[in-house]
Amino acid sequence: MKKSINIWSFIGKTNKEAMKLAKDAGFEGVEVALDEVGEISLSSTAEDLQRIKKQAADAGIRLAEIVDVATVSCPL
Repeated sequence: MKKSINIWSFIGKTNKEAMKLAKDAGFEGVEVALDEVGEISLSSTAEDLQRIKKQAADAGIRLAEIVDVATVSCPL
């Protein structure tokens, strides 16, 4: 079993900083957040997402999942 942690566990940190902290704490993956605004948002470009992917690779951690909070305020 692989251990992952949600990016929100690192309040006030960038995704890059949180990935390094998660790796240093022994986690193998992070769950990043898709939000209305932020580093991963509905307006993120392919280049933005590639940057996040590279940050994870550079930190030696995998992207375990994406939690979608962008649509929470827009229920059916």
